[in-house]
Amino acid sequence: MKLNEVIPKLKSSIYLVLISVILSCSSKKKEKVNEFKLLTKILKDSLKVDGNYKNVYYLHGNGCTGCFQSYLHFLEKNYDKKNLYIIDNSSSLMDVSFFKNKNTKNIYFDDYNYLFYNLNYKTSKFIKLNESRIDTLISINAENIELKFDFIKKITTKKVAQ
Repeated sequence: MKLNEVIPKLKSSIYLVLISVILSCSSKKKEKVNEFKLLTKILKDSLKVDGNYKNVYYLHGNGCTGCFQSYLHFLEKNYDKKNLYIIDNSSSLMDVSFFKNKNTKNIYFDDYNYLFYNLNYKTSKFIKLNESRIDTLISINAENIELKFDFIKKITTKKVAQ
C-alpha cells in the first residue's frame, strides 16, 4: 500500500475518532445539582421541618467516634432553640438522649438518612444558610476540630450592629 493511499484513510479515521469523542463528551454532561435547593427540599418535604433556620447542625454517627462525641458535647453545651438540629439514623448507636429528651420543634431525627444518601453527607456537618444559598459548610472531622468549634461559635453568636 502506498503512502498516498494510507493518508486519506488515516485522516478519515482521525476525524471519526474526534467526532466520537466530541459527541460522547457533550452527551454525558451531568446536570449540576444545586445543593441548597436539594437541602431545602429534603428539609421541607422529607423531614417536614417547620420554620426557616440559618444554622443547621447535622449529627452523623458514622466515622470518628471521638469526633462524634466532641461534636455532641459541643452541641449540648451550645444548644439554642433558634438552630435546627438533625440527627440521622446512624447516630442511634450513640447516646443522643439530650436531644431525645428535648420537646422542641427544632430537633429532627432523620430515620431514613436523607442527607447522607441524597447529599452525600458522610460526616457530621455545620451548615450556615444565607437566603438562597449555603453560606458555610463545615465537615466535622479530627483535623482542627477545636478551631472549627471556635469558628462555628463565633459565626453563630455574632451580634448584629444596631
